[in-house]
Amino acid sequence: MKPNTLNKCEFCDKQFKSERTLLAHTCRLKIREQSRSDPETKLALLAYQRFYQLTQGSPNIKTWEQFSNSSYYAGFVRFARYVKTNNVINPMLFVDWVIKKQVKLTNWCSDRVYEEYLVDLLTKESAEAAVERGFLAMQEWADKFDTSFNQYFYHAGNHRLVRDISLGSISPWLLYATETGRDALDKLDESQIAYVIKYIEPDVWQNKIRNDVEELEYVRNACEVAGIK
Repeated sequence: MKPNTLNKCEFCDKQFKSERTLLAHTCRLKIREQSRSDPETKLALLAYQRFYQLTQGSPNIKTWEQFSNSSYYAGFVRFARYVKTNNVINPMLFVDWVIKKQVKLTNWCSDRVYEEYLVDLLTKESAEAAVERGFLAMQEWADKFDTSFNQYFYHAGNHRLVRDISLGSISPWLLYATETGRDALDKLDESQIAYVIKYIEPDVWQNKIRNDVEELEYVRNACEVAGIK
């Protein structure tokens, strides 16, 4: 008996004898379609579209169908999962950065690559963005210990501070522009300083603070309002 042509997979065109068998059937494109609304898949699609916009300069945005059928699908989804797992700061800016640096897609999930991006981001982002992210990190700590977020530099401790610096949560703007931030840095031991030094490069940041007067004033005003000395 020939398969009923109505029982055909719309994705791979394979035919089945019954609707029940069709429903149980899985194929690569069907699985991809079922994950289409997942946050990681949506981010992967955006990254894929951005990749082609920047590398080909085409005004035509790549479609879901093109992405789903692409040999790059798995690579972009893997990248999106890396972004979520590692709480990557400003994912689409990271996409732009790796593309402009001509980093191969297979290396987009490299911790070394993300670290390089993060160091670059910290020195170039606005003070406003840095302060907003820092205050959120401080509030997260405060909520955990039922205290005020402006006590972060006094009581969060070295290990928490090192963690937050290495994640980019606490920017050098907050560390160097405040008395309590500088005091917290002074309490780190040699091994901890060595671990975070690439994120807080003293020479680089001394120049930034000296030259970016308006940005420095913004940080100090924001911290003063928040009760951070």
